[in-house]
Amino acid sequence: MIEKLGISLDGVAYVNLLPLAKTWRRKEHASEHERVMKKRQKMREQGKRVGSYGNTLVDFMKLMKVRVPTIHAAGRSTKRLRDVLGQLERRDSYAKLTPTCKAKWTKLIEHNRLDCRFAHT
Repeated sequence: MIEKLGISLDGVAYVNLLPLAKTWRRKEHASEHERVMKKRQKMREQGKRVGSYGNTLVDFMKLMKVRVPTIHAAGRSTKRLRDVLGQLERRDSYAKLTPTCKAKWTKLIEHNRLDCRFAHT
């Protein structure tokens, strides 16, 4: 996608695609962009935390009609990471983690793999 937009990375390993994604949404999905912007403004006016509302990878994947695995549901990765880090702190090694915690780690890796793969398609 980056190459299609004519952007040269010149050996850069990390690119924040959010500004490009927002520009794409504004041009290709104007009504959705307007909806997100109005909702974010309303949240600010109500004193609510806006955070990444409407601007997550999942939001953009849905606009592109990419199937979003349930492991990407809001807050799941953060919870998994918190659980894994907590057990690592208490147990000192991966080998000592519970099977459930190891499964959470596997899902975190899968989540990251999907993010990286999606960014390269």
